[in-house]
Amino acid sequence: MNYNRSDNETVEKWIGTKCHYPEEKELCDFYVQMNRDNGNNHSRVIWECLHNAPYLEEFHLDKFKMWKENGQVVCAARPASPWLGEAVIDNRCKTEETLYDIIRYVEDNLSIKQENKNYIFIVVLNQKDDLDQLLLKEGYEKLSLTTGTLQYNLQKEISQATLEDGFSIHPLSEVFDFDQLSKLIWLGFHYEGDIPKINDNVKLSIKHAWLNYNRDICSVVLDKNGDYASFCGFWYDETTQTAYLEPMVTHEKYRNFGLGKAAVYNSLKILQKYGCKKAFVDPDEEPFNYYIKIGFERFEYAQYYQKTF
Repeated sequence: MNYNRSDNETVEKWIGTKCHYPEEKELCDFYVQMNRDNGNNHSRVIWECLHNAPYLEEFHLDKFKMWKENGQVVCAARPASPWLGEAVIDNRCKTEETLYDIIRYVEDNLSIKQENKNYIFIVVLNQKDDLDQLLLKEGYEKLSLTTGTLQYNLQKEISQATLEDGFSIHPLSEVFDFDQLSKLIWLGFHYEGDIPKINDNVKLSIKHAWLNYNRDICSVVLDKNGDYASFCGFWYDETTQTAYLEPMVTHEKYRNFGLGKAAVYNSLKILQKYGCKKAFVDPDEEPFNYYIKIGFERFEYAQYYQKTF
């Protein structure tokens, strides 16, 4: 297989994406402070993923907002995805007037219309409970979700996963092949249409193969023919010593072979050597229990609210 192709140069052009958030440094510094307040905050490493993705420009950057007190950022609100209706609020603010302004802003700018009413779902990452109390006062319903963010403690020994004969595991940097990665992701996520080539015009939000991965910490399982059988992408922020898993995919014909688990464990061991202390994942409902089974754990930090108005 020819793994070191000119496709590398094309993918490198996506560094930082074509789109930039002008206040990125200030936002990242605030996210670092949020992590120092509470080590369960993973907003900084999520940003590491976002700003290396072509789809960043779909995240309504004009709706990102920060609030300051005495020249310091005390709150940041952003859409949770390219689709409005869900927001993430990182908050250190305790001033009631500012907190009300935050709530009004989110309702006015990040909600969606549903059956002639507005709806908003909010994830609150909050060291204090000041914002939580005001949300309840303003008619928000607090939710107890059965899913949510999971974490893996890397300050413990990582389990060993055994591969069946014929499979091998490698860092993405050793075996990078854009066409193989694109094929695996396209088929694994059941996207419709032809498998895209590197210069094809594809909707940004499904351009997982185009992400500017740190290939040294991502893992690929190859089958006996040298084809991609499973892949996990990881992101790492050195300042907070946190990692984020996105995406993870296994070819349908190789599911239940333990390949995804092997890829994840391989990357976690690499991250341990980098000094990483925690790895996070935000799984959908279907794979949630899978991540629990391979060692990720629930934790109490984020609070969830919704409101129809």
